[in-house]
Amino acid sequence: MASFGTAQAQRILGVVWEIPSDEAQAVQQLETFRKMGITVLEVQKLPSGRLWDEISQHNFTVYGDLNIRFPTAHTLARADSSFYSEINRKVDAFVGHPAVKALKLFSYGAVHDEDFNRAADSLFSSIGPLENTEMYYSGSRASPDPDLPVDFFMLDLHVSPQNVDALPISSSPDPSGYYYHPSPELAHLLTPLKQLFQVTSTHPGDILFLDSRWLLTMTEHHPRLPATLKSQASGEDSIFPTPNEPRPDQHSSPLPIIVLLLGWGILAIHYNMSPIYRKSLFRYFTGHKFFLNDIFHQHIRSPFPALLITTQNALFVAAALFILSRNLWSITGIRGLLHYYPNLLFISGSRYDIFIIALGGTLLYSLACTLWLYLSHQSLRSITQVLTLFAWPLQLNIILGTIVIALYVSGGNATTMASLSAAMLTICLLSFIITARDAAHHLMGKRMRYLGLTIGLYLIAISALAIWVLKFNDPLWQVIDLSLQLK
Repeated sequence: MASFGTAQAQRILGVVWEIPSDEAQAVQQLETFRKMGITVLEVQKLPSGRLWDEISQHNFTVYGDLNIRFPTAHTLARADSSFYSEINRKVDAFVGHPAVKALKLFSYGAVHDEDFNRAADSLFSSIGPLENTEMYYSGSRASPDPDLPVDFFMLDLHVSPQNVDALPISSSPDPSGYYYHPSPELAHLLTPLKQLFQVTSTHPGDILFLDSRWLLTMTEHHPRLPATLKSQASGEDSIFPTPNEPRPDQHSSPLPIIVLLLGWGILAIHYNMSPIYRKSLFRYFTGHKFFLNDIFHQHIRSPFPALLITTQNALFVAAALFILSRNLWSITGIRGLLHYYPNLLFISGSRYDIFIIALGGTLLYSLACTLWLYLSHQSLRSITQVLTLFAWPLQLNIILGTIVIALYVSGGNATTMASLSAAMLTICLLSFIITARDAAHHLMGKRMRYLGLTIGLYLIAISALAIWVLKFNDPLWQVIDLSLQLK
């Protein structure tokens, strides 16, 4: 059993309270919170009249939450009348009660964006200043804009095995409190909570907010926790006992390693069992004209080698994009994306959906390109010819994907991994153009017509898609930009 005990200042403890629908249960929870030394409640749902009476009787301070999550400049600037009506209704209801001392305007906003700060200033300036009620926001970073109409900032701490020993509590300006969000690996442990109390002990006036459901669950598993929190809140010579808890290992997902072993295993078996593949593997790059002659004279008849290469390419591309998502988006960032696009991870709801979607998308892209190139051609006798031409340059992605996975496992540079992933996508796009040029050599006439139907239309489609995505989807890019900033 580990503990620390020192004379210390009183700590201000709060809970983010999800008010139960059963009023009797809510009253019981308030009594439980009071016995733990909790004095601040942050609520989204407006309490009933009876609960307001209980809150006042126990001298709780209430922070009202307007429940605006992950707002962007577009969210605030283009809000409709119902949005404003709901905000005004909640503001009036909260500030009308003397227990309410602060209003939370939003959480995880795009405070790094000047357009967002201007939109927030325009919207929330109409609310305040309020008599006896301060305004605040929360997130993973503070706004650099001093004109944002708020009085203070609260820092969301997402604690994981990666940062538990060096909690990012510093910010500029200094936060007035913290929200404790343990990762699933740490959610059942007391030691990370103890460390939070230790590292914030120099600022005892900062509020420490705990999730009410998490807290009530923890008290069931750790019966001494309520007394520990009470002693922390009272400022007595306190002891924070913790059991000898094993520290979860910092581990990366095994999926990329599985892809690496599977991809190279397929290659090794294929190379060992197929004489045609052994002969043609490097011939595409070292004797391209001879390789084309083999294709056009149907010396390579089996679609099996091309299908295996296409599958390997899809596996490595999907693994690279999965790694890219882990490097670029935190769990909070993914939640930000899901807030706007709830069906984004529609298969299992986890990050592994990115791998599955990328795998399926790459295979469908390969199939569509092969059919397009084959149906536009009038001289090829077998779709295997086009499939083989399309698949062979994709073998470069096996090498690039292997490097990406090796860098990921060894903790390599994220920018390098992103650059290599972009190169892999470029190879996929260029494979269509390369295949169309190669297939055109087998046409005695109408070569320009074939190139126009393939490369010409392909470039038009890619350009139109790029222009539409980049120029006409500003709300989408605001959401992506916000999600990338959330750590």
